[in-house]
Amino acid sequence: MVAAGNDGPNNGTINSPGIDPLVITVGNLNDKNTITPLDDEIDFNSSRGPTPYDGLPKPDLIARGTNIISALAPNSTLANEVNSYPHIDFDKDGQDDYLILSGSSMATAMVSGIIALLLQANPKLTPNQIKFILMSTAKSLKGHTIYDQGAGVIDPASSLTEALNLKSYYQIT
Repeated sequence: MVAAGNDGPNNGTINSPGIDPLVITVGNLNDKNTITPLDDEIDFNSSRGPTPYDGLPKPDLIARGTNIISALAPNSTLANEVNSYPHIDFDKDGQDDYLILSGSSMATAMVSGIIALLLQANPKLTPNQIKFILMSTAKSLKGHTIYDQGAGVIDPASSLTEALNLKSYYQIT
């Protein structure tokens, strides 16, 4: 699984390794920090397909990746050079132990967590089954093409249901 990149919004901005047809390429959804999905949109910077060499529709799906609060590793380059990154929002309590980031890398981390849950529910899932489950249960955003969103917004609950259904199927046969 790889991030689509943050070179959008023009078509054809997904680069390697996201162009590989076998990987799950994840774009960035901005949910505007609201409960309703009605105002969700693809983040302006999220890279879009088609892939430049073979015209594949990428990303494969999109996930929330805007304004994600993440731990800041102590003594990391980012922590040591906090003042060199004015575009990154660090926590305001003076401790700088968290930061807020946006991008397809953050969205990819969300999908990694969902995949971990799928594998916990059904450890026998293959990489191809995981990709199929995630893409077949994704919800399309209106007004966007497959080159913007792939199969659509990841749906963790539906993905988990499908993983469990597949586990039940294997236990019966």
